[in-house]
Amino acid sequence: MRLNQVYVRQYGPVQKDLELDGQINVIRGPNESGKSLLVEGLLKQLADGSVPNPVIPDVPEGFVEISDGVETETLRDGDSLTSFCEENYNQEVRAEELRNVFVIQRGDLTFDDGDDFYSHITDKLTGRRVEDIDEVKDALIDEGRLTSTTHKLANDQGNHKPKDQRNDANSLKDDVEAYIEEAEENGLEQAESELFAARQKEDELEERVEKLEKAETEQKKKQRHENLSEDKDAIEENLDELEGLPASSDLEDIDDRLQELSNEEGQQSELREQKESNLSLAKWSLAAGLGAFVALLAFGFPAIGILAPIIFVAGSGYFWKQAKGVSSDIAELSVKEKNILSDARAAGLSFDSRDEVRSEISRIEKRRNELEDKNQGKKAVLEREFNFEAESMNEVVTKAEESLESLESNIDDSLDVDYDEQKYGEAKEGYEDAKEKREKLEQELEEHREELQAFRDRAKDLDFSIFVGERLDLEIQNLDSLRTLVKRLDEFVSAIDEDAEASRVALEIFDEIQEEEKEETAELFEEGSRATEIFQQITEERYSKVTYDNEQNQLEVEKSTGESFTPEQLSDGTRDQLYLSIRVALGEKILDGNTGFFVMDDAFLTSDSSRLETQVEVVEQLAEQGWQIIYLSSKEDAISALSARSDNEVMELAALE
Repeated sequence: MRLNQVYVRQYGPVQKDLELDGQINVIRGPNESGKSLLVEGLLKQLADGSVPNPVIPDVPEGFVEISDGVETETLRDGDSLTSFCEENYNQEVRAEELRNVFVIQRGDLTFDDGDDFYSHITDKLTGRRVEDIDEVKDALIDEGRLTSTTHKLANDQGNHKPKDQRNDANSLKDDVEAYIEEAEENGLEQAESELFAARQKEDELEERVEKLEKAETEQKKKQRHENLSEDKDAIEENLDELEGLPASSDLEDIDDRLQELSNEEGQQSELREQKESNLSLAKWSLAAGLGAFVALLAFGFPAIGILAPIIFVAGSGYFWKQAKGVSSDIAELSVKEKNILSDARAAGLSFDSRDEVRSEISRIEKRRNELEDKNQGKKAVLEREFNFEAESMNEVVTKAEESLESLESNIDDSLDVDYDEQKYGEAKEGYEDAKEKREKLEQELEEHREELQAFRDRAKDLDFSIFVGERLDLEIQNLDSLRTLVKRLDEFVSAIDEDAEASRVALEIFDEIQEEEKEETAELFEEGSRATEIFQQITEERYSKVTYDNEQNQLEVEKSTGESFTPEQLSDGTRDQLYLSIRVALGEKILDGNTGFFVMDDAFLTSDSSRLETQVEVVEQLAEQGWQIIYLSSKEDAISALSARSDNEVMELAALE
């Protein structure tokens, strides 16, 4: 597998089209010429943009042409080296492997991800699943809430302190059981039963009292509605009766006429006496006139004597006329009486004689006043009760009807009990007795309640939802609920213990599997391994072995003298030689015997001239084996040494503007 062309159209200020031919390609780039940006852009193109902490966040424009010697493919717009290797080599090359094995930047041959990467790559190359096993073990430790070292119950906040929770649950259980035993000996259970019965009876009687009180309220509402309805109906009835009575003006007129008639009739006796007197005087005058005339004829009075009879006759006529006028007045009074009585009957008065007329008028007016007084009283009641004012009785009736409808709608007819004063008194008395008994028992059991509250508080501190999977939905109110609590506490402790034990058993199994897997890792760095072979060659046999400690995840090298060193104890140059050896060995393993490429950005920056020459020889050997080397540097000695072993001209990178 080799790179034929790298075309970066635009990646920040970098624009470059590199035609890569032959096994060793040397690119000279002075400082600030964009070598690192060019490598970063190439990595993004090969790894589908996956680069940690990039200098430029954008994805470069361009493409990479790659070939396996038979097939050529252009990677662009989301294509990656991973998909190419899977299709052509049936081999997975992850982005971090590409970055850590096949690309060396800034003179640093160490692995970016340190032990994590190394553990993964050795797992992959040896077929181990140590990483997966470690993940499973970590999950088991979390599931069992265990410590990572001794596998005992953990006690950290992240695991909800299972050790403390278990101890608290056991302590609470012991205390509850001891208290139950003591309470049973002291007869608290009987007192609890009595208290329960008293509470139940109190609740029943309280409900009974409330129902009767509500029934009384509704009954009063109904009675009020009934009373006010009667008042309204009475007004209507009175109005109907008043409407049927004769008009007051008619009665007053008849009464006045009767009074006038009575006054006139009071004068009738004088008229009658005057009539009789006038008749008598008329008779006597006539008789005297006749006698005078006879005497005149008989005795021959003188001429003057003729005046006397004439005067007497004229006087008789005068008195007769006066008597006739009085008779006419008396007849007129009789006509008036008939007219008055006729009008009285027409007005609706009922009577048998004239004397009853005025009595009937008085009775009717009295009744009218009674009805109007009653209506005024009921009007005042309705206005007060319904809080309205009305100018007329008809308006009172209309407004009262509206208010009565509203009042009726607020009456509850659904009650299943009728108010009875005696029953209410009995229920009220029974409720007070039950309440008094309950309060007395509660006072006697106050200390018991305090103990229950303390147990309740301690139980709430236990995370049942975390360790059992459901809340402790339990009201601790009596000894029975304490007995239930004991059972729930057993479940709580058992859940913690069972989770922990199941995890420990599983961990033992995976420990055994992991030990077997770790034994296989040694072959990657066993004596005669490819990494050891390359490192011996690079160091000119000064170091004889490269090993890896599975337990410590630590690389070690051994000198020919038998001394062992970690990479940190080596000089910079020797450490670079070690990691170059490992990279080559890993690259060969990753590609399963196929050759690929190494992109080196000043890979030998820390090497002196002697080490540089040796490392260049290794590069030359890799090229001879079929590996493609792309080396970018500003260091002339490295450029000179590598270009001497290359068939290609040195490519130049100009300084960025």
